[in-house]
Amino acid sequence: MNLQHIFLSIFALCLLFISGCNTGESIAVENTSIRKITLRSHYSSNQCGISNASVILINNKAELETIITRSRRAVLSDKPVTLPEINFSENLALLIALGTKSSAGYGIQLNADSAEMRSEKLILPVDIISPDKNGFQAQIMTSPCMIISFTKGGYTQIIVNEVLELQLEL
Repeated sequence: MNLQHIFLSIFALCLLFISGCNTGESIAVENTSIRKITLRSHYSSNQCGISNASVILINNKAELETIITRSRRAVLSDKPVTLPEINFSENLALLIALGTKSSAGYGIQLNADSAEMRSEKLILPVDIISPDKNGFQAQIMTSPCMIISFTKGGYTQIIVNEVLELQLEL
């Protein structure tokens, strides 16, 4: 009976130790602050006329109009430019451009309707699409871009992907 009592005591201590370790892990995960920020896509084109890959913060309606008007010059169209409705007092807008590409098949795709904010970094769910290396593409100069907006928040850096990011001066 004494041996059984010792075994049960050791077993109970092991359970207590294991549950204590598990609680510490949960606290560490809970302390990681992740906020969801809603995203909206407003404009996308494969002919933006922007030669370099870039991420540009758009602060107001005048800047938005300049960027869209400039990108529409590359497209032969007689349609007037319609500006998206963005409330710049509550939101920021961002231009994501891939720069000039030598063939079709490149693009930018928003793959979720919200971004994650972690440690003052806003991580955007953006996929950069490239043509299949073994496939055939039209040999036409393209310059894909996209304009998205999101709520202003406590972030100081915006990460589009490992290649494109923006350091904010707030």
